[in-house]
Amino acid sequence: MKNNHELPPSHFLTRMRAGEFLYGGEIEYSSILNLSVFEHQAAFMDQYVDIITIPDNPGSNIFLSNLAIAQQIRRVTKKDLILSVSCRDSNRLGLGSTLLTAYALGFPNVLLVTGDHPSLGPIPGSKPVFDLDSTHLLQACQEFNQSQTLFGQKFEIPAAVAESSDSMLGSFPHFITGAVFNVNSSRPDLELMKIKRKQKIGLDFIQTQIVFGVDRVISPLKSLQSLDLPTMVGITPMNNYSMARKVAEFLPGVTFPEVILKAYRYITMNEANYQARMDKFNAYNLEYYGPILQELKQKKLIQGIYFATIQYPEILPLMIKHLA
Repeated sequence: MKNNHELPPSHFLTRMRAGEFLYGGEIEYSSILNLSVFEHQAAFMDQYVDIITIPDNPGSNIFLSNLAIAQQIRRVTKKDLILSVSCRDSNRLGLGSTLLTAYALGFPNVLLVTGDHPSLGPIPGSKPVFDLDSTHLLQACQEFNQSQTLFGQKFEIPAAVAESSDSMLGSFPHFITGAVFNVNSSRPDLELMKIKRKQKIGLDFIQTQIVFGVDRVISPLKSLQSLDLPTMVGITPMNNYSMARKVAEFLPGVTFPEVILKAYRYITMNEANYQARMDKFNAYNLEYYGPILQELKQKKLIQGIYFATIQYPEILPLMIKHLA
């Protein structure tokens, strides 16, 4: 099933399909219960990226709703926002409510994920829902796109919205749907099979899990080329050894290569001056990730890069300038 809805020239999918290489940044969650924290993050990223992604309780942590965050950061950025929607925490009633609210608020770009199991997070006793998986959630989005129904329930779009020239969705409901592709999987054939199945349903774009090297990901990324789906690769450069070690141990799907951890540890242990230490982290990350991203970009295996940084926003302009 294909989407036939026309998107404006400024939309990230239109630009990527036209051959433009884009950059994205991911909102970093905070335990501070103040939405202005995210507004400051978005205002900074707005200067450098084309897309801002907002996760949904990443790592099975409890955070503020990404719908509230999206509303808040819209005050400071007009860049395309992508909201993650996880199947882990809600049944189809809750997921349907989330999707409809996102649509009504003007956030049609959704990254549909099954979600990390709660046992891997800080509240392992939490019961996972998984009423749907990401494939079934994609089917629900396409049902809404095609018939204005969600799980068989009919909805109406007010005429004022449908006729508005400011409405990106035009006169017909339209979710723009993305999926995650695990380029680090030991069974890339199965990952490709999942993506192909989703493409038949109506997938629009792909974000990969975090990558750390070229050799392992080139073959899986090449396998995606025939699908003609705009693909963004993810990276997580860091400037803190302790945080990198914690991520390597506890964050599902992310395993830092030992060479990176050794380099981060060496910088941390051997440079007492804060600014000098940050300069060395910057230099190392540019040296390590730069060639990887340049090769993927030059081979046209990706149409963009997104940065999932942790307390390290200053790497965005440095890396983007380096890649240019």
